[in-house]
Amino acid sequence: MENYRGIKDLVIPSLNTINLIVGDNNCGKTSVLEAIQFLKTPNSYTNCIRISRQRELITINRNSVYENFITMFSKSNEDLRISVSGKYADKDISYKLQGKINRVLVDSNDDFVAESIYNEETEAFKGIAQYQFGTIIKKEKIELTNYTKISGILINEKNEIKIVYISPFEHLTGNVVTQIIKNDEYKKICILALQLFDPEIEDILILKNEVSNRPIEYIKHKT
Repeated sequence: MENYRGIKDLVIPSLNTINLIVGDNNCGKTSVLEAIQFLKTPNSYTNCIRISRQRELITINRNSVYENFITMFSKSNEDLRISVSGKYADKDISYKLQGKINRVLVDSNDDFVAESIYNEETEAFKGIAQYQFGTIIKKEKIELTNYTKISGILINEKNEIKIVYISPFEHLTGNVVTQIIKNDEYKKICILALQLFDPEIEDILILKNEVSNRPIEYIKHKT
């Protein structure tokens, strides 16, 4: 991984079935998980927008689509580029995004901006994204301005590899632990991960809170 958010250059030699990423706050743990998502689909534009907005829902101030997009690039990197590569199913897989920031006039042909701001000068990113997975190679232009809106952007995409990412916001609101417990396969993996920290953990259960009548998660230890 190169030049994604706070990650200047990171190499992960290998991954196992269960991988724990541990570190201080703001050291880049979430950035690693976000960057991996660039590899799941050749549809760069919609995937970039989705990845850049995953942190937006847990912030007080909403940024524009453009502002969220620009913050993905490493702050110490003057040449705006992101690169993620690796291997999946014995095939090389990579994603590269590179471009520059310029001042431009808002284009009247841009479907994602309001008509009232046509011909107004604004900041814009123009670049090229290249996705490669085995013999599949796709290049795509990436262009955004300060006035680009998310509405109207198609988000349907064909995923080449399956990546399920649970954002920090979804951890807070999506009842993620309960969903894991109800899935036997995910539950088994979760218990194995917890046992690395505490070998006495035996099970994860859903109990009923007698006061609030809401389900609560309970970690059962060996007796």
